[in-house]
Amino acid sequence: MTEAWGLVVAALVTGTFGVLGVLLRSLRSENRRDHAVVANKLTGLARALELIKGSVDHNGEILNDHLEWHKEPTKPPKKKKTPAKK
Repeated sequence: MTEAWGLVVAALVTGTFGVLGVLLRSLRSENRRDHAVVANKLTGLARALELIKGSVDHNGEILNDHLEWHKEPTKPPKKKKTPAKK
């Protein structure tokens, strides 16, 4: 009878680990797919950030030019009028 129980226990252990192996394999493939999706999204995000950085740099140059334009007087400043003496 002990030999029969030994075979039953061995079959249960083998079957349990077989099922666990199949589950782990399926989880592993899902994990790889999820990583691929995330990597693609990060690549798209990196491209979008590069475009935004270029736009910000361009706007910064335009703003600097505009500030320089404000520094240059276009006409001479007006002289203050002195009050008339009585």
